[in-house]
Amino acid sequence: MTTFTPAVPDTLFGALMADILTDAALMAQLTDLERRRADTWAHAPSPQDLRRATDEEFGATLRREDHLLRLALDELDAAYLEALRPVFAARGVRRVTLDMPLVRALTQALWDHTA
Repeated sequence: MTTFTPAVPDTLFGALMADILTDAALMAQLTDLERRRADTWAHAPSPQDLRRATDEEFGATLRREDHLLRLALDELDAAYLEALRPVFAARGVRRVTLDMPLVRALTQALWDHTA
């Protein structure tokens, strides 16, 4: 069960979730993005690897891989947000960013749903 952020109006949240969950093409797109996110994380250097990296070259390689991972995740976040933007716009929400409580609650609920 997902807990909702108190700042999120349940009526808008529920309407957005219903819109998204009933759109098969959008759900397929979001599920694919989640699969890509999981694949990206699976190839990431672990925090323990980064902390243990004492050799200068090895450490530089791990830090570069970590940087590339973060760039890839940022791209996936942007794609996820772009996929959701029309749904938000249809409900009158024009400005959509990942740091908004409504967006955070909605994406967390969707991640839980597609996991």
